[in-house]
Amino acid sequence: NPWLGAMKAIKRFDLYRKVPRDLTEPTLSGAVVSCFTVFLALYLFMTEFFILVQHRWDSEMLIEESKTE
Repeated sequence: NPWLGAMKAIKRFDLYRKVPRDLTEPTLSGAVVSCFTVFLALYLFMTEFFILVQHRWDSEMLIEESKTE
């Protein structure tokens, strides 16, 4: 069955195992959470990075008139 092979391949992405690897069995839900978390972190990092790179610095000088003249 091709679905079983695909499911086993996806389950290897489970990053949130709580005990050593040799004592655990990866799950599809764990793999989905792991992939979602990695993609969300990459998306947030890239958007913040591009905002930082595209930031334009504007300087402005204001001269206030003194009222004590």
